Amino acid sequence: MRNAEYKEKILRWFEEHRQELVRDLGELIAVNSVRSEPKDGMPYGEGCAKVLAAATAIMERAGFAVKNFDNHVITAQIGPEDVSLGILAHLDTVSVTENWETDPFTLTEKDGTLYGRGVADDKGPAVASYYALRCVRDLFGELKTGCRLILGAAEETGEPDVVYYEQKEKFPPMVFTPDGNYPLVNFEKGRYAPVFGTIFPETDAKARILSIEGGKTPNIVPQTATAELTGIDLQTVECTASDVECRTGVTFTCLAVPGGHVSVHAAGKSAHASTPEMGVNPQTALLELLCSLPLDETPALKAVRALRELFPHGDLCGRAVGISGEDHTGALTLNFGVLKLDEKSMTANCDIRMPLCCTPERTSKTLNGALAEKGFTLIDGDALTSPHYTEPEGLFVRTLLDVYESYTGEPGKCLAIGGGTYVHDIPGGVAFGCEKEGYDSRMHGD
Repeated sequence: MRNAEYKEKILRWFEEHRQELVRDLGELIAVNSVRSEPKDGMPYGEGCAKVLAAATAIMERAGFAVKNFDNHVITAQIGPEDVSLGILAHLDTVSVTENWETDPFTLTEKDGTLYGRGVADDKGPAVASYYALRCVRDLFGELKTGCRLILGAAEETGEPDVVYYEQKEKFPPMVFTPDGNYPLVNFEKGRYAPVFGTIFPETDAKARILSIEGGKTPNIVPQTATAELTGIDLQTVECTASDVECRTGVTFTCLAVPGGHVSVHAAGKSAHASTPEMGVNPQTALLELLCSLPLDETPALKAVRALRELFPHGDLCGRAVGISGEDHTGALTLNFGVLKLDEKSMTANCDIRMPLCCTPERTSKTLNGALAEKGFTLIDGDALTSPHYTEPEGLFVRTLLDVYESYTGEPGKCLAIGGGTYVHDIPGGVAFGCEKEGYDSRMHGD
């Protein structure tokens, strides 16, 4: 059968099953599958276990035998037991940011586009992969070797699900994940996401910072950040905020609150940490504001000034901490994603993505040294991964690119990205779809 005939049959099959696919995706979108505290038999919390159960029910309705690996991973396959191809997707999501125009847990279609938390990352691609298996099973009969769909539940939080699965069963010799970009991703930057902080001595200063909170996870540019101050009047804060707002593009809302305090709310634009230029970080702008106010000298203010020097607003490449670099695989990026401060202590977390020229060892050593010089203690420096690279001329890569070219009529090529995909630690793995170049799915955003 020629390619045009294949394509016509496949397109017709998917058109016939479109409403069913949307229904199944909606069932998964309805589950809040952000990782939470583990429970008995639920290693990643109730939501992640629930979404695996929902996916199991969906696939069993169509006659697939689903294997559950203790609520870490589920699998289904077509063809013989001798599996040569694995498709690895995930059903967990990051937390919901603010300002959604639709309910993030209700699949909504507007102007031909589907909206909901996980549509792009990675429930939508997971459902598309499942339907691809169904299509092949229904249209083309027996395969020479098997193809296995592997659906995990902890990709967004370090991929312990993949580690667990690999302890139980080997990955197929060829694996791709629909958790990246078309045409194909064969290079992923290294990553370093340290947690650091400090303890404050007591102070009785009048004009001081009571608290700061911004960001929930280091791999997202925060949507908002807040601070509470005391011993300073609202008008002074508003006047300074107006000036900082003009310089940073972040919107500030300042309010007088009970107890004679002033609350400051900073609103920016969220984005994935691998593309911080797509967002506007309100947390770094808030540091700018706090350093511009006439506050008394306190340990908390000293820490804020140090953070501002290390992570100045608009520095997305780590220049201030001496780790910037760029080569053919891209530029280093830095996202200052999490900050929590009260009158007793401060903890923070940043997310760095490294091209080949910036080795994980040198980058982490330089950053850790800069943090220590400012008086911060490294709390957790284990989140360090090397770059992932798969040879572009191998049979697997060439086959996927040939399929892409045949189907789209566009030239296929290998891409390098800052985001880590699900195959980052799988030798020979690549990302194949589902996002086309130039399209912004607002992944990890709102």
